[in-house]
Amino acid sequence: MTRTLGCFVTGGRDGARSLPDHLQMSTNASSVAKLVRASARLNAERGSTRIPVIRWMARLTRPLRVTAKIAREVKKRGPSCKRAGGPGMVTQATTMWRLATFHRISPASYYFYRLHRRDFQTRAQRYLEFTTLAAAERRILDASSADRAALTDKRAFARLCEQDGFPTPPILAWARGGAIEIARELPASDLFSKPGASANGRGAAIWRFDDGQWSDGTAWHDAESLLAEIARRSDAGPHMLQPRIVNHDAIRGLGCGGASTARIVTIRFPDRPAEPLWSVFKMSARGSAADNFMRGGLLAPVDADSGRLGPALRQGSSALVQTHPDTGAQIAGVKLPQWSQALQLCLRAHDTLFARFPSVGWDVAFTREGPMLIEGNWNWSEELLQLAHDRPLGETRLPDCYLAHLARAGIA
Repeated sequence: MTRTLGCFVTGGRDGARSLPDHLQMSTNASSVAKLVRASARLNAERGSTRIPVIRWMARLTRPLRVTAKIAREVKKRGPSCKRAGGPGMVTQATTMWRLATFHRISPASYYFYRLHRRDFQTRAQRYLEFTTLAAAERRILDASSADRAALTDKRAFARLCEQDGFPTPPILAWARGGAIEIARELPASDLFSKPGASANGRGAAIWRFDDGQWSDGTAWHDAESLLAEIARRSDAGPHMLQPRIVNHDAIRGLGCGGASTARIVTIRFPDRPAEPLWSVFKMSARGSAADNFMRGGLLAPVDADSGRLGPALRQGSSALVQTHPDTGAQIAGVKLPQWSQALQLCLRAHDTLFARFPSVGWDVAFTREGPMLIEGNWNWSEELLQLAHDRPLGETRLPDCYLAHLARAGIA
């Protein structure tokens, strides 16, 4: 049964994944604390904080900055939390202070993850923040001289996949600075365009084909005119054109135009093969060409063993979503097609293409032709995985994986 607390969902997740034994808990109970401390030191060493005076000023003023953030969050969200049966605002504030001071968990995350729930009091400190993971990852990659280009540049990723035989959508056109650098013959079918280095689905567009022309809903273009439009859009940064990916028939209703993809996160200990961490399924909604949760899409946890979806979340909603709000298609309980093949594809790609990376988040499309790698991400949005699975990443092997890499780099 689900109950709501203001604008936050509380209660169990019917259909949420049950982790295999080897992923249930970090092997060392102090691993999360060790990783948080190591990352805090690494963050303190970066940039201007290397100057002793500024470093000490940052340390001295941190309590004031934390207090100001807590005050803003309590003022904005505290009353609705209390009215719906949550703790008093003083308790909320003191809990946020403890989490921020001792565990580097931001005040905003207290509400985002609903850490006010009684059964989460002992688990709250195991949530991992982007600042913690990013600091560790940067140092690990610097120490191993790993090339990050293919995980930040979509053209580089596509080229790398093609070279090593991994299925990925071909780039039909690539433009930069207002000029076309790559141009292939355009197929007589729907196309998809997006910025070559952006995130969160910003700037994506579906180009629907009809009678020799393509339209994104604003104007019609023939092939020459469409390439000119892609070149124009590249004035603000690289822009690419690809075939539009169509969802497999089994999940055709889990999206509105844009392809819905799984974010499959894999981790890799030093000198060991990659292994799966967690996965979520992202679904596009009406009015969006992309499946990004922060831009109106839906997000559902995926059971690691079966590929079965749990109930979905939607930003700003107070309830779990059992069916797609725009298509009516069932979400909870649906099994993703080709799941085992998709999982093996990501593990093989991690071992082959990015063996020096401790973790990679893969966006995978499920098509009639089989699973396809859309892109890889070094910043794979840890907040969305923890939100969808309603569990902290500190209860997995992720902290131990990062600590092992840091130890090799001489840090932890």
